[in-house]
Amino acid sequence: VVASPPPAPRPNPVDELPENEKPIQVPDELLFLADAMQKNQAAPATRNRAAPSGAPYIKPDDPLREAILASHRWLENGNEDHYTIQLMLLKDPKGLEKLVDQLTAIQPSPGEMDLKVFRLKDGKILVYLNECPSSTACEALLRRLPVELRANHPTIRTLARLKSTVRKLAMAASGHTG
Repeated sequence: VVASPPPAPRPNPVDELPENEKPIQVPDELLFLADAMQKNQAAPATRNRAAPSGAPYIKPDDPLREAILASHRWLENGNEDHYTIQLMLLKDPKGLEKLVDQLTAIQPSPGEMDLKVFRLKDGKILVYLNECPSSTACEALLRRLPVELRANHPTIRTLARLKSTVRKLAMAASGHTG
């Protein structure tokens, strides 16, 4: 059997974006570190159910304030056994406009493309897409995403894992929001 040569790589449309609008992937090391720190701070029975130790991190006069607050409410009330898609990490909120345009272009059903945004302490925006009852449902949704978004290597996460990450990276100390 003769192996055929691999297909030529296709250009990545993300490479054409200005540097401040390019999405970046949250490194797994950072997520593992957030998980490990959370595990060390909570007893196993309460680890994923513990109340947040602070308030959502929001910049003063944050244009995403309501979306961030709604995302935190969704996460705190969400089923930790459900799944979500870690879509990207944006350096600049202007990238959200292009993202919404890309998602609208696939003509989703109502509620099918529900973005969740969390501002991290370093100012970047962590973007998640939908809550799915199973990883299979998230995989089906991933296949429908535009090629440009799949090029960012979106990842399926449990809501329990997302809670751990958000509590560590997107929560301000009690009484402080920015």
